[in-house]
Amino acid sequence: MLEVFICNFPEHAFVPEKVIEEVLIKGSPETLQVAALIDSGSIRVRTVDDRKLIQKLMSDFTIDPGEAEAIALALKKKGAVVATDDRNAIRACKLLKIDFITAL
Repeated sequence: MLEVFICNFPEHAFVPEKVIEEVLIKGSPETLQVAALIDSGSIRVRTVDDRKLIQKLMSDFTIDPGEAEAIALALKKKGAVVATDDRNAIRACKLLKIDFITAL
């Protein structure tokens, strides 16, 4: 399902390093699929340098580093959409007026 979504998305999917770290290093059911999408260029990994913003997002919304980095990327990239199933990240997106998609 992830591959169908990513491949049909009108632009490139940008994913923060922390999310990739969580998926690839810690492991998840999607690990092999995500690795293949990165190798094919369908997913582009981005570094988020604004540590203050990430810490503020984590503190203000009680979210993990991966969600905070995704929201930070969206704040810096006009028209970005955050994909998340985290309720607090969804709340943050709503309050910050960031478009999001979720399976919830």
